[in-house]
Amino acid sequence: MRTFCKKFFTLSSFFIMTGLPFAAHADCIDVEPANTKIKIASCEVLTPLTDPRFKQDGNLPQMSDEFLLQFYKGALIKDEQGQSFMYPTEEKEACEQFTAGLEVEKTVSSVCCDTGAWGKCILGGVFIYDSGGTPVNTFQ
Repeated sequence: MRTFCKKFFTLSSFFIMTGLPFAAHADCIDVEPANTKIKIASCEVLTPLTDPRFKQDGNLPQMSDEFLLQFYKGALIKDEQGQSFMYPTEEKEACEQFTAGLEVEKTVSSVCCDTGAWGKCILGGVFIYDSGGTPVNTFQ
């Protein structure tokens, strides 16, 4: 519970600081689609089927390869405040548009910080996508 609360309040603080409208319930935050500017500190290309972090987590070994590729293949971005963002993509050069020091504008999708069987909080729980693109549906 303590881990969940820390992650939940970190996410809530992020949305309050950015001014994005949101509603919180249980362990989920519904964010109205809105663009946010992210000042890039670092970017890491993720390949979840070979990355040991995904298999070490107690929840993720039960996840299908399809699930891991849908949500975690792409870029893990950190901003200058230390907030993490997942940018799921099929692109091999997932970090190409996320150069350190660059400011990008992306849309934040609904966030579900589920520490249970879905495990979507493993890398921060905040998913972003391109403006006009398809939001990441974390409530599946």
